Order: sequence, then structure tokens, then C-alpha cells
Amino acid sequence: MVVTPLFRDRVEAGQILARRLKSVVVDSHALVLWLPRGDLPVGFEIAQTLDADLDVFLVRKLGVPGQEELAMVAIAIGGVRVLNRPIIQYLGVSLNLIDRVTSRERNEIESRERSYRQGRPALPIANRTAILVDDGLATGATMLAAARAVRAKKPKRIICSGTRRFASQHRRGRSAGGCLGGPAADPCGELSIVPGATHLFEEPGTLEQVAKLACNWFEGHLKSPGGV
Repeated sequence: MVVTPLFRDRVEAGQILARRLKSVVVDSHALVLWLPRGDLPVGFEIAQTLDADLDVFLVRKLGVPGQEELAMVAIAIGGVRVLNRPIIQYLGVSLNLIDRVTSRERNEIESRERSYRQGRPALPIANRTAILVDDGLATGATMLAAARAVRAKKPKRIICSGTRRFASQHRRGRSAGGCLGGPAADPCGELSIVPGATHLFEEPGTLEQVAKLACNWFEGHLKSPGGV
């Protein structure tokens, strides 16, 4: 089976997203905030198209031990922390452990902030449209941490690029959302956990479990009007 990528690369994805945002963002002094590490090409293209300022906004995902891509906690510069409670409860991770890891990682995020900025101050966010750019969302915890941290700085509006379902969560907090490659309606997202699997599902039998879960999802959500 040949899988055709939605986009040639991040630059093209950024250009397409920028064209969609152009009709939404009419501010003359919007601010694009890219979330390291992989999102600079996307953020750059958006800033170029919108003639907006571009700045970095530090967030850090604290993954489940052995499954680092699965976020149990996300933190953002400014002291914001988001807990992925379903994951934490399912795995039985103690809050004491989470507090210790959070304390250690706050030092790391502050160190990275200094490395990125090299003494340059952060651009002001207050009374501006802030566009948060993340080239991919898994649990959405890092984007949520970033949005909460940015909201504390009193922007005029926050626009998050992400999945439709994730964007709808932010809309309740007076934010907006945009996505690429998804359906117009909410995709009825669902989180399922395969015990013992890492994020690439290389363990014996785990990929088969994922395939079964996917089939069950499609059967439940993509039935024809006649119910077939």
C-alpha cells in the first residue's frame, strides 16, 4: 500500500495554513508563536504571509516512561502545567512523582528559553492576536499548556492550529482553532490505550490491536445512511 503524504514538507503545510488564516486574521500587528522544536518552518511561512511578528514560545511535554511521545503532563514557560488525567489515572502515576518531574523540567525549560533568546526579550502579547503553531498534535497537552500561558498575558485573541476536536475545547475559552487535512465536522476523536506499547507499536501484537481498534472506530462512525 502506498501512502501519499498530505503535504510535501512543513514549508508547504505552513503556506497552506497561512492562506487559510489570511481571511481570519485581519490585525495589523498579529503575533505568530511557534512551539519548539519542529514547528519553525510552519510558523515562518505563516508570519511571512500575514506580515506578522514571529517569536518562540517554550512548552515541554513530559511523557510516560518508556512512551515519551504520550504526554502525561505538559508545562509552559510562566509556570503553567496541564495534567493528562485519564493517562495518569490509567497508569497509576503518583502526583508526588509528577511534582518531582515537573520541578526538574521547569529548570530545563527555563534553560532552553535562555538558549533560544540569547538575551533578547520576548515580544509583547497583550492586545494582539496570538497564533500558536504546532505542526502535530497527539494528546493536545502541549498546545493547551501554551494556550493557557498565553491567555495569562491578555491577548486580544488566541488562534491554535490543531485538530478540530482540540480546537473546540479552546473555543470555550474564547480561542479559535484551525486544522489541515481534517473533515469539516468534528472527527469524533477517541483515545484508546494499548498496554505495553511504545509510540511506534513495535512490540509483538500491539500493531494488530491498533488495527482492530481502528476498524471498530470506522464501523461505529463511518456507517452509510442506510446503516450498512
